[in-house]
Amino acid sequence: MKITKSSFYLSILFFTTLFIYSLLNAGSIVRNLGGDILDLTSTQSIYIPAGTDYTIANGQVNNVTANSIIMHDSTSQLILENAKLYLGSDYTMTQGSMIVKGDCEIASNNYKFTTQGHYILIDDNATLKFNNTNFVMQPPQKNIKLVTFSNSLSSLYLLNSTLKVDYINYNST
Repeated sequence: MKITKSSFYLSILFFTTLFIYSLLNAGSIVRNLGGDILDLTSTQSIYIPAGTDYTIANGQVNNVTANSIIMHDSTSQLILENAKLYLGSDYTMTQGSMIVKGDCEIASNNYKFTTQGHYILIDDNATLKFNNTNFVMQPPQKNIKLVTFSNSLSSLYLLNSTLKVDYINYNST
């Protein structure tokens, strides 16, 4: 596939417009994939502004890497609703939080999905599956909730995966 200047500029215009739209309409953004696959390239990313809920619903996102889902601050939320994320390399959630609705999965080829002190809420009757992924939680202190189950039917599965809790910046003195 040959990329022309005009298609390159249209692509930049599209992502710039989407970025500006997301800044002006902070609140809720819904990306309903309708069963399709969003394949992120090395130059594509999803930016979630402060105070915004960004929902990825009914599909899968491939090639999630270190800089492909960026949350502006602690008020940014990623909502997965019947969605799958496939990691293309290690990914660390350094800001914001994640809410899981429906049946969701984070899968990889043995990469790490790390949260650094930010919580994951598994909503009513929802399921989050880690498949062939190392799930690492790095809370800044003890006794904070990292994964919250909304009700007794909410579940977390580790399929060919590991779970590690590694406290960061914790002094035991």
